Amino acid sequence: LLGITLRKQSFTSAKKAWEESKKMLTQNIPLILKVDLGYLPYFEEEGEIHFGGHAITLAGYNEEAGIAYVGDSEFESFQEVPIEKLREARSSEHGPKFMHQSNAQFSKARRPDGKHPPLAAGVKVAIKKVVDNMLRPSVNNNGVQGLKQFAVSIPHWDKKLQGIAKDPLGKSISRARLMFGLLHGYIETWGTGGASFRNLYSQFLEELISHPEVRNGPKA
Repeated sequence: LLGITLRKQSFTSAKKAWEESKKMLTQNIPLILKVDLGYLPYFEEEGEIHFGGHAITLAGYNEEAGIAYVGDSEFESFQEVPIEKLREARSSEHGPKFMHQSNAQFSKARRPDGKHPPLAAGVKVAIKKVVDNMLRPSVNNNGVQGLKQFAVSIPHWDKKLQGIAKDPLGKSISRARLMFGLLHGYIETWGTGGASFRNLYSQFLEELISHPEVRNGPKA
């Protein structure tokens, strides 16, 4: 929709992945990396928490200092991450297999022919796809159906949340306290853009309202 091609590469070797990443950066092409946030130094204070569904941008490196410069939605500026830590984060095998990173990296480039639909037309297709995914998700615990399942489960929480559990730091805590704390974090604090994507998507829609090409351009 934006006239951009997205290229994905995966590697069995963390060393090979890093060498290929350096080649791309040398060509002034930043990368999107899949990582396990448990290996990122700026999350260490959170304790031993592993999550392989995290994405960061790789913008540069200093080989002599042994550091890479990465962008993360948690921060406005680039963060310095030891290259060895970044290698570990890209090749982690914590969690289920579908969450493994496989040293994957993504790069973007403009289509050589420059073709893409008018912005207003592309925006309509993009919004329609989001709505379709909410109304007819590929798995029934996503979208509106997932929200219905969540609501139906609430009356049973008094039984399901009894007892004691371990928090991410290994401390014993009421299961109910732990789960409500996690729910608040997932929905309002940690989710991409905060608020489980709601803030991120509402900002996107608000930006479109005043965008001159969407209001007055082709297919407005």
